[in-house]
Amino acid sequence: MKSKIVFVCLLLISIGSLINAQIPDPPTDKAVIYFVRANQLGAAINFKIFDGDQIIGKMNGGKYIRYECTPGEHIFWAKSENTDFVSANVESGKIYLIDVIPQMGALRAGVRLQAVQPGAYKLKPIQKLISKKSPMVFAPGKLNDWQASNSTTTIPTGLAKYEPKKEKGMVSILYPEWNFEVSDLIFVRK
Repeated sequence: MKSKIVFVCLLLISIGSLINAQIPDPPTDKAVIYFVRANQLGAAINFKIFDGDQIIGKMNGGKYIRYECTPGEHIFWAKSENTDFVSANVESGKIYLIDVIPQMGALRAGVRLQAVQPGAYKLKPIQKLISKKSPMVFAPGKLNDWQASNSTTTIPTGLAKYEPKKEKGMVSILYPEWNFEVSDLIFVRK
């Protein structure tokens, strides 16, 4: 009897893993960017994530944001104690990854954004996170409130730091060919 119960439990866990692993294909007219924070350092600290002058959301450790955007050039950036940027050129129907990495800061955690290059990055922690959890979803009203509260100081001040950092070579670049297939994002136990 115990073996049947164990078998049923394992079967349910396996089915649950398959259900959670359903990662949607990107729309043909949009690019999809996954902002992933797999590292738990400073897990309680929220980082604000932006696309140019628009807030995408806030995230803390062990979470991710699935963001659909128009193809073309974007300046993605994050704000915490510091500000960090990724200059991106993305194509429609493609999936891209940006690792949101917490850093030690003076008063609170800093943030670093790293564009993920296929074949040159350890994907296992990212795959586990995307395969096992759902992306963060923000109500439009909440995003509007955050946009309003950041539009007069945070956004202009943050964007003003882009060009000086770019000139110093301190901006990560996300190239169009650094894209992933849905199957690349699914964690498979080996």
